[in-house]
Amino acid sequence: LRQAGRRVELVVMGDGPLRGELEATATRLGLDGAVEFTGRLDRAQLNHRFREADLAVQPSTSEAFAKAWLDALANGVPVVATNAGGMAELFLAANGVGWVVPPSDDDALADAITAALDGVEDWSELRSRCRATVEGHTLEAWAGRFAAHSRSGWGAS
Repeated sequence: LRQAGRRVELVVMGDGPLRGELEATATRLGLDGAVEFTGRLDRAQLNHRFREADLAVQPSTSEAFAKAWLDALANGVPVVATNAGGMAELFLAANGVGWVVPPSDDDALADAITAALDGVEDWSELRSRCRATVEGHTLEAWAGRFAAHSRSGWGAS
């Protein structure tokens, strides 16, 4: 994206065993000012960082459904993700809250990010749709549905 003249900033939220390697790669590529590694964030910090973001990007090669999608969407942030396992297509694309690319396809990922940044006409509406999409997928919503099912199906109170 930078080679195409785009001004982009990448914030890598979280921590893991590859962090040191990723930081070294960013330095080697001359991306020190364009990539920030936050480390582990508490819930308030995570939500704050998502609300500052334009997109959440998760180029996983193996994760079929990511909790990170729900975190991003709950904060009104659309997602660019790979279709590892098929759930991205069924959940993100079908609900109009994300862009889906094949795993390990760097060009498709860059194209999807560009399309997202250039193609959204109404960000306010998209952010509202993101939040609405996950409202039915919270633990509270699932607990409510389970309770209603228990009441109707088993006569429980």
